[in-house]
Amino acid sequence: MRRNLVAGLVTVALGLGVVGCGSTEQGARTKNAALTTTTTAAPAPDVQLTSTVGLIGYPLKLTATSASTPDAAFAFSTTSTNCRIDTYLNFLYFDGSAQGTCAIAVTKLQAPPLLPASTTTTTTAANKAVVAVTTNVTFYPQSVSTSLQNGLVGYWPFNSASTLGWDAVTNKVDLKLVGKPTFRQVGKFGGGVSLDGIGDYLAGNGSGDSVAGLPVNNSAYTMSLWMQPRKFDTSRGLMGWGSYGSDGNLKTNAFRMKGDFDTVSGYIPGGLVNYWWDKDVTWDARSFTKAYVMSDGRTACCNSAFTVPNWVHVAVTYDGKVRRIYYAGKEVASDTPGSANQVANKNFRIGATSTALNEFFGGTIDDAAVWS
Repeated sequence: MRRNLVAGLVTVALGLGVVGCGSTEQGARTKNAALTTTTTAAPAPDVQLTSTVGLIGYPLKLTATSASTPDAAFAFSTTSTNCRIDTYLNFLYFDGSAQGTCAIAVTKLQAPPLLPASTTTTTTAANKAVVAVTTNVTFYPQSVSTSLQNGLVGYWPFNSASTLGWDAVTNKVDLKLVGKPTFRQVGKFGGGVSLDGIGDYLAGNGSGDSVAGLPVNNSAYTMSLWMQPRKFDTSRGLMGWGSYGSDGNLKTNAFRMKGDFDTVSGYIPGGLVNYWWDKDVTWDARSFTKAYVMSDGRTACCNSAFTVPNWVHVAVTYDGKVRRIYYAGKEVASDTPGSANQVANKNFRIGATSTALNEFFGGTIDDAAVWS
């Protein structure tokens, strides 16, 4: 089965057991005037959540298993007012400061809900099961167990103007402001950070602009964020770290928007790139149909959803062999680099990648995260 989109999310059960996953039935029978009680365990539900505990301040990746359908996909929902689910990547967020629970309903799907852009599927009543189980997920204070972080290197919710670079993993401000990033009260979830696209970004405030625990060399990684772009005209940096070509190739890990220059139209937007400064995986979202006139006479436009200032989730993952780019919850590009990266923990940036190439993001970013 494919590796989880975000490999480092919470999967530890704190030794507390699985909530709501079984019961017992008791029956009594009488023989020779003696009462004998037999206890029979009820079968486990067909569908179970993989983890039923989370850590306050951290997103929990919702996953499930099915005894009858090992390759089943699942949909998750909640009616708990203090909980919310990012339906693109099935992140569960708990909006509370004290211990609490979220009631999660799990629906088993016979067909995966997210497929590569080149294929389509329709989920009908015939291949969609009824809600199989509702389970409580309990969120505990951060002091309970640091093991619940499980690969989450950094998570920046941008929910406070006074601590814009606060990291929920380290519980401290580990990003510094470069230029004039500003707090925006209305992000995707809570607040967000607004960037001008000219020189604003956030940088690691460790030695060499590092952030503790970043994946280095050829390690697995995931970069994830919500973005609301206002500028689409060129290569707009989202997140990255490394040398950006200053000391050779294969020493960078950068995630940015894609823009191509044309002599007639100027910069034409339309896609995403994860580059190592030599090895790139690229999603080209353009459909050559209308709007832009290129130098060779063709007209070109990009995916309309990519060129309007709406919120969209983007992510890139690498498992040590394959890189995958996700846009709005769909895998849109992948590759096998064929060479090992040698990236170091330095020059970490959110809202920019190569400053020498003016790769600055213009718009608002929210809920940025890195996993190893």
